[in-house]
Amino acid sequence: MIINADDFKYPSKKERIEAQINLPKFDVFGFNYIDELVSIFKEKKTLHEASRSGNLYWWDNCLQNRFGKLRETFIYTITNYNRGFSDDISLCPENKIVNRISFDYYAEIFYYYFFSSRDIIAQIIRLYYSIKIEENKLHFDNALILKINDLTVKDAVIFFYKATKDASDYRNGFAHRFPLNLPDYRSIITIDEGHKSLSKGGGGFISSENIVENIILSLNSLSILMKELKKNMNE
Repeated sequence: MIINADDFKYPSKKERIEAQINLPKFDVFGFNYIDELVSIFKEKKTLHEASRSGNLYWWDNCLQNRFGKLRETFIYTITNYNRGFSDDISLCPENKIVNRISFDYYAEIFYYYFFSSRDIIAQIIRLYYSIKIEENKLHFDNALILKINDLTVKDAVIFFYKATKDASDYRNGFAHRFPLNLPDYRSIITIDEGHKSLSKGGGGFISSENIVENIILSLNSLSILMKELKKNMNE
């Protein structure tokens, strides 16, 4: 089978519209930029307050960049899914193989941008509430959640954290483990009462349909989170 460069096609205007039907609304915080020197000398803010305010703006700017890439990757992922293919590569028609390859590629990238966005949100929460965790040691986990004093925000973060647990497992599967979208036929050694046995994996994998469902669920959870955070975190 030969795949040429012109077999890979960008989403058309119609395909983009169809893909965005399942794309929920989620926006950045919208923090205003105030020069640190203006904050210090005109508004009489402390060095810490001026730095915090300026850095919130720049982290939000970074989040906007990530959200843009997240939306675009979603459109490419869904478009290739909508174009159709078989999860069983041996049954996939030649004219659908590119759709399968492209879907796998963009789905993996989607999870990268999704959790990159999540980690930037964690940095903004850290800065906003002046949480004492170093930037390079911060994770979107219980250590952060326990230090959030605003109960409404804490509840929203906990809900999002739990709702995206499967997405986190998917992402780790793509990045660190045997690819979850490939049939797993690896051999397995088990020990039962001192006796070792060797068996072969049954070829289980996560279907493209389940991946799409998880992607849409994850974005809906992100939309809910951002609405709650923007309502309670504003400068």
